[in-house]
Amino acid sequence: MSHLAKILIVDDRAENLLALEATLEPLGQELVRARSGVEALKRLLLDDYALILLDVQMPGMDGFETAARIKEREKSRYIPIIFLTALSTQEQDVFQGYTAGAVDYIAKPFHPEILRSKVRIFMELYEKTEQVKMQADLLRQRDLRDGERLLRELQRDLEQKHLMDMAQLQFGFLRDVLLSVTEGRLTLCQSEEEFPEPLSVPIGHVSLSPHGAIRDLRDCARKAATQAGLPDLRWQDLVTAASEAAMNAVVHGRNGEGQVYLDPRGSVQVWIRDHGRGIAIENISRATLERGYTTAGTMGHGFWLILETVDRVFLNTGPTGTTIVIEQARTRPQPPWLRE
Repeated sequence: MSHLAKILIVDDRAENLLALEATLEPLGQELVRARSGVEALKRLLLDDYALILLDVQMPGMDGFETAARIKEREKSRYIPIIFLTALSTQEQDVFQGYTAGAVDYIAKPFHPEILRSKVRIFMELYEKTEQVKMQADLLRQRDLRDGERLLRELQRDLEQKHLMDMAQLQFGFLRDVLLSVTEGRLTLCQSEEEFPEPLSVPIGHVSLSPHGAIRDLRDCARKAATQAGLPDLRWQDLVTAASEAAMNAVVHGRNGEGQVYLDPRGSVQVWIRDHGRGIAIENISRATLERGYTTAGTMGHGFWLILETVDRVFLNTGPTGTTIVIEQARTRPQPPWLRE
């Protein structure tokens, strides 16, 4: 790299700081210690950092509170944070870390090479940022007027690329967490290309509108489930989930449509699309897992009910619309941990 990037390592235990320094020393970057959340905040006021490695369990101000304070400041709010914890990685801890602004959450004891690889990614992002800044400075010296114009373009491109890189990292982290927490039932997709192929037999297409058609979709799903041989409780759960997803498309979306497919060997697939404003990434964890939460401010079972009643759900959502694919088989599949 052209110059050293500063990495802030925060832990109240000296032996942990020493272990982090030994692990990260091969990367050749400047490592700055902080023994508490308060000391970390002071150091962030004095200098710029490419990355923060933050211990969760510290006396006084813990890692979650420290991260929240960091994100409140304009100077430091965009610095990526990796949480290190000797605590559990249970659902509530992981989501608390993600809500506090983490881009990753690593349990101690960590594998040195894995930690170095993760840190190396952020150092490469930092290096690219610095390279663009240097190029902008050279252009300004050569021709001030043209350089200023190019600088604005480069800064805009840099900001867009940085946001895209960070969004990609956060999306991947959130997708992995949701897949783990739901035991493989919920897959968050960046595009419809990541959805499964439609099953072999199309059963029906239903146009969804505020004036009806949800009953038609329910009847179509029940017909497919009957032909696929789903037991009563299984097809009833499928119809319940399809109704909930369709209602969300009608209430929160526009120009919705539903499609139903089956595999005669014993499974049914329901596709529901709409073109309304989808769920923002910062709300996805609550919207999919928290019972009674909706982004529209009304109470309902929402995704919680869908995940409780079907085998698999694939979700793609964004500013231009939402697509949900629901799958149900004759028998509920075993969770990944049990299959292994």
